[in-house]
Amino acid sequence: MKNIFVVLSLYVPLSGFAYNTSNHEAITQHAIYLLNRQCKDVYITLEEAKMIIKGNVSEDAFGFKWAIRWCNQHFYNPLKERKHRKRIYSINERFERIAKRCFRRVGSKKYFKYVGEIVHHIQDMTNPSHVVPVYHGPGLKDKFDEHYLTCYFPDTIEINLSLPYDTPYLSSILKPVAEKTLDALKQRFDIYEMRNGNCVRQTIDWSKYWNENPEGWFGQYGEIGKPDKSAGQKIDNYLVEEIHKGDTTYYVDRRIYDDFSTQQVELAVIETARFLYYAKKKYVNKKSD
Repeated sequence: MKNIFVVLSLYVPLSGFAYNTSNHEAITQHAIYLLNRQCKDVYITLEEAKMIIKGNVSEDAFGFKWAIRWCNQHFYNPLKERKHRKRIYSINERFERIAKRCFRRVGSKKYFKYVGEIVHHIQDMTNPSHVVPVYHGPGLKDKFDEHYLTCYFPDTIEINLSLPYDTPYLSSILKPVAEKTLDALKQRFDIYEMRNGNCVRQTIDWSKYWNENPEGWFGQYGEIGKPDKSAGQKIDNYLVEEIHKGDTTYYVDRRIYDDFSTQQVELAVIETARFLYYAKKKYVNKKSD
């Protein structure tokens, strides 16, 4: 199939939207806004958008899904897929069930709610803690999530609308996004280390914030990213510009955080819009049969 690319214009900050709940909702709002504004062959109605958002935020809601979330089935590292496929906290089996149920119900009233559930997990794959993964959940916050609403997107983004999704859905929907995030964590940047009055520049990558475990499933916050529990710190050091570790202080330029967050949020919007385009096209084709 010939690839189709669309360039979507974006000029509104996330915090500028009327819907004001979770970051997942805000990212989904942007993706819908962009598709409706720029794509000529699909249009997501207000009622469909409400159902998509309902399904999206329900994946983190209290109740039965909250218990599942606590277990936790929102983590996925494609490099560890085979080894950890049967673990309770792996998303592998559950995501296949979610996706198959969604595509069995094309044309039904709940179809777009199920689409929203899939979109939630696509967006999770742009957060390093979900892909490395580093465990977090109810009562254990991750600061990267908190940063989404402060970011602005670039003026235009290009989306390939022709890439197909097929079974197994985990590999075709989540894996490409997760791999992009793992690649992003290899990006290198400079920070400054102050120890005993001496300041030294270091070049590091994001493993100093999110560090994979080569032997097991869950990794941990890295040497710089991990919270200092002895000092009562309850959340990681992402976004912190002056980080104290014993007799060492690390200085990180805030623009490094902003650039990385903007990059990952843009990825979340691109992949959300691409899947919503695919889902709406399936719906339209089903209705025209």
